[in-house]
Amino acid sequence: MLSSFERGIITLINNALNDANNPPPDDFDYSKLYDFAAKQQIVPLIYYGVRNDVRFLSSAKADKLKHVAFYSAAISDHQMEEVDLICAEFDKKGVDYMKLKGTVLKKLYPHSDMRMMSDADILIREEQMDKINDVMHSFGYVFGVESDHEMIWTKGAVKIELHKRIVPSYNRDFFAYLGNGWKLAKRKNDFSCEYIMSVEDEFVYLITHFAKHYRDAGIGIRHATDIYVFMTNHRDIDMEYVDHTLKQLEL
Repeated sequence: MLSSFERGIITLINNALNDANNPPPDDFDYSKLYDFAAKQQIVPLIYYGVRNDVRFLSSAKADKLKHVAFYSAAISDHQMEEVDLICAEFDKKGVDYMKLKGTVLKKLYPHSDMRMMSDADILIREEQMDKINDVMHSFGYVFGVESDHEMIWTKGAVKIELHKRIVPSYNRDFFAYLGNGWKLAKRKNDFSCEYIMSVEDEFVYLITHFAKHYRDAGIGIRHATDIYVFMTNHRDIDMEYVDHTLKQLEL
């Protein structure tokens, strides 16, 4: 059975995602709200759901939650501005790319800043690394760490993860199907170097990413809201294809 606090969290998330203004339970503990939202990385989402609640506005941590939500919104705008600049330069230089995860999902939320993003993920082709390095250095980014599947670049508070593949090769079950990701990609249009996945493959990738986190590091509320928001925005998705693919992946 859900606790009063858990039911309240669900109410606030529903408020945010569906433009509602339902109050949490009468005994909802507002003193726990900020710490919970911060741990789950959903402060902006919770703020949108509680911002019209008189009881919240008079609570002890209301100002802190509001401040962090506004700060996160500014960071969100800055992140996406940087992604747009980099991708525009990739277009000029003939560098193929595909936006991944938060950079795609943010735009599906009612307000893009609802969806916090610790870094921006972009798939690139390793054979184009000379051009990519030139672009990243030209925008003042500093190369940091390279792992099995990604290369991390930073500039101030912005972190860009350039993916060599969309899942690590050591996730052998998912990698066997997804590969580096390019076999699922199609050119978005004739005017840029951007690639996209079909809605169905994007959803399968979202589920595999969810499963990877679940078994490797753990998951939180944001993973669930991503799935909800994606399905809400794509009600005509071919679920027969999705189900068939997920069965192949034992998901």
